Amino acid sequence: MDRIPGSTNELGDETAPGTWRRPDRPLFEPPRLRTGEQGERQTTWMELFFDLVFVVAVDQVARRLEGGVMGSAVLGFLVLAVPVWWAWVGYVYYVDRFGTDDLSDRLITLVQMGLALMLALRAQDALGPGAAGFALAYGAFRLVLALGYAHAARAAPEARAPASHFALGYGLAALLWLVSALVPAPARFWLWGAAFLVDIGTPLVLAGWNVRFPPNTGHLQERFGNFTLIVLGESTVGVVEGLRQQTQGPAVGIAALALLLAFALWWVYFETSDGAAVQAVRKGRTTPYNTWLYAHLPFTVGIGAGAMGVMHAIREAAQPALPDPSRWLLAGATALCFAALAVINWSYLASGSRWNGPQVGWNLLAAGLALGIAAFAGGLPALGVMGLLTAASLLPVGLDLGRRARRQGG
Repeated sequence: MDRIPGSTNELGDETAPGTWRRPDRPLFEPPRLRTGEQGERQTTWMELFFDLVFVVAVDQVARRLEGGVMGSAVLGFLVLAVPVWWAWVGYVYYVDRFGTDDLSDRLITLVQMGLALMLALRAQDALGPGAAGFALAYGAFRLVLALGYAHAARAAPEARAPASHFALGYGLAALLWLVSALVPAPARFWLWGAAFLVDIGTPLVLAGWNVRFPPNTGHLQERFGNFTLIVLGESTVGVVEGLRQQTQGPAVGIAALALLLAFALWWVYFETSDGAAVQAVRKGRTTPYNTWLYAHLPFTVGIGAGAMGVMHAIREAAQPALPDPSRWLLAGATALCFAALAVINWSYLASGSRWNGPQVGWNLLAAGLALGIAAFAGGLPALGVMGLLTAASLLPVGLDLGRRARRQGG
């Protein structure tokens, strides 16, 4: 590939790290089917920008747990976290199949970023006074996606039928979301449920789409990895905000342990990351691929909930015992993360990657220990609970390091 004179950046079709968009590329390019393109495809700078903005919506949904961790708050968090995550997935998959990084792509992404900020703005009162605003923002976000597929259906004849079906399904779901803004509760929330069923049912009905037009393994893996990394980084904001209100010795210790726990999640996710599950689609095997995809939902939810659990633990560091709701939130979120990691590792194993076999059991062990701490560590202060959870989280890391050391020694 050509290089820019005086620069190490390569000329390319898109603006990704280490590349520079060719000046002779047209400003406007119609969507084209990217499946089967030769060479490595990287995440573009615009996609990274979108992820950074979108994670604000994920953070704001998690902050529903900031004021309290009773059952209604947790349920509300889960109800909103699922569609918000699904909105991000929808954008990722469209760009992976049809994105060209032209001016129209960038302007559409800019619009979606603005709608993501509207979702973030209404996330904390989305089940109350802000429900209409949340529904309008979410419906508009999905409508933009539906219009993108409609455009792709016209521009890419080889994918016209499935792209048209995606446009129809997502368009119908978007319409239900938009109409729900005009309907009072509880009918509004019934419409939300119906819209989301249409949303998630559309790709399930078109399951053969992934086999016929498989995703780009490296690009998709990188997109999910980057988003996970950003969510992990955003989770440390709760630590900082907690320390602003509580700076005693135990609070600082909890913050340090929380960073170690986040490091453990990072290690297990990225050190065992394997493209086998995505590559399996090219062989007609969709189960490992779908398992890998949907396991990222509880993993992301667990990270967000865990960040709020750490914030509560820091605030309650001076109490003789961490209150039960805070302990269950913190330990339950940790267990959810490692259970999701076990499922992700299983998807690699089911795709033929034997290296991930032991990791499945180690992650399940960490998840089980975290649940045990939630159930039996009542009466311990926040620092003690955090210490036990961090030790359980570091166990899979230590076992992985030992396995790698034995492999090198052998």
